[in-house]
Amino acid sequence: MTNVLKRSDYILLSDRSFRAPDGDRYRFGFASRTAKMFRLREADAESFDAGRLDDLHPELVQELTEIEALVSTSEDELGELTRRRRARSTGARLRRLVFLPTSYCNMGCAYCGQEHTKTPVERRRVQQKIDRAVAALADPETTALHVAWFGGEPLLALRVIREISAAVLPEAERLGKPYSADVVTNGSLLTHRVLRELYDDCAIRWLEVTIDGPREVHDERRAMRNGAGTFDKIVDLIGEVIAAGSYPELTFGIRTNVDNQNEDRVAELITELARRGLASPRVILKPAPVHSWGNDVADRELKRSEYARRELEWAALAASLGMTLPATLPLRPRAATCIATSRSSEVVDSAGRVYSCTEHPLVPVDSVRGQVASLDLLPVDQRRPEGAFDSWYDEVRAGQWPCATCPFMPVCGAAAPSCGKRASCPAPATSSPGGSGSTTPRSPVDLSRMAELRLAPYASWAPSRRAWSCRWAPGTRPPPGPRRARSATTCWPARREATRPSSAATPPAPGWPGGWPSGASSPSSPAAPTTRRPAWGSTAAASWPS
Repeated sequence: MTNVLKRSDYILLSDRSFRAPDGDRYRFGFASRTAKMFRLREADAESFDAGRLDDLHPELVQELTEIEALVSTSEDELGELTRRRRARSTGARLRRLVFLPTSYCNMGCAYCGQEHTKTPVERRRVQQKIDRAVAALADPETTALHVAWFGGEPLLALRVIREISAAVLPEAERLGKPYSADVVTNGSLLTHRVLRELYDDCAIRWLEVTIDGPREVHDERRAMRNGAGTFDKIVDLIGEVIAAGSYPELTFGIRTNVDNQNEDRVAELITELARRGLASPRVILKPAPVHSWGNDVADRELKRSEYARRELEWAALAASLGMTLPATLPLRPRAATCIATSRSSEVVDSAGRVYSCTEHPLVPVDSVRGQVASLDLLPVDQRRPEGAFDSWYDEVRAGQWPCATCPFMPVCGAAAPSCGKRASCPAPATSSPGGSGSTTPRSPVDLSRMAELRLAPYASWAPSRRAWSCRWAPGTRPPPGPRRARSATTCWPARREATRPSSAATPPAPGWPGGWPSGASSPSSPAAPTTRRPAWGSTAAASWPS
């Protein structure tokens, strides 16, 4: 059997080993084709990495094959992955429309590459967007519609959002097709009344707001054009919503644009947000490195390797405070890349100009060369014309971009094409820039660190601390990052037959990796018998629940 199998190209295997309390030493692995983590005993890891598959136990080979860590020797992996994503991108089942209701913003952030202008709202432009959304719903191939409100600052044109939503939502309901929506806002105009309207009348279920640091940092970097600050207003509002359980289906994304002027204050921000009641599954932290949107940010932009190091520190801190910062291993493979690679998705600005990428509108030069159509000329029932990135999968398949050789490509989806074309890896915590504009995987040591962060929340469930202790193998040392109490550090089940906690111990999201240890008790069957692990003793498959 093993002579027809090979190690997948889309594997990351840690070079740091860990010693479990039973004395066995393990290495972590991540199969990015299925987004599944696994662990191998050290000898098995060496055989697996070297391709000596005959040295592995047949059951282990089967488990590794099931998670696509081992694949057929005849398979063209890159070709198959790009084929799947191309097929998903060219379909029209999910139509995604990004609308800019206004081209203006009431902030003047120094790092922003957009140019904002005040223009009156034109009634015909609003109707054109309504017609576009209704036509997308009427397309027999469409099964669902998602609308994203972007800007500028979209809440400056709340009336437009309200009017379009009021026209499109009933049509989606009439046709029995799911409708969803989100909004990206600077938060300056948020109030409970506005939130209620967005939630009830506009079907907003994801609201992303930017907070660039603690109060004095945020209010300086993201001051209103009149000089007023917004930190307390935004944080207090979100905290009140979380405390009251209001708008229960609404999730908040908190983006932090990071450069060399605020990188040392991000940890302080995370701590402050937790202190003020934002440590909730409904709040997702989203730090992101500042990069050029056609503007010069060379004097403030962080090196990707430096940002990656800091991001892992922030993720560890967030985990210790009960906050969510998804900078560790992805939970699932990515079905498609981004809206820029799909003609079923489009971006429409306030003047009716149509683009394929959200980084084109309002950006000098790109707003001209990136335009693919105008609503004045584009038939309402036709998808947008081909854009700059619709050939992205073919280019990746041909090896024109570093994504072709990146082991994280299946979970990244080959990035946002704009990232690749500026030689900027989209996942700094899992990759770092190589030479000559390429990107290469970060050291596998970081896989161990990310694995620890994914496992850390489960430490406190242990029947006893001793049963879940973590030990570093001789010659290794803990990776960089803030020191935390034992209950928040990496933990490892002492035995596969460890008893599962009672039903009262509800697991925190995203769930135990790979399910409970084999033979462990479950809340629904607390007396389930235990079984001993096989002699070869590799927990090959550990999946992250979706």
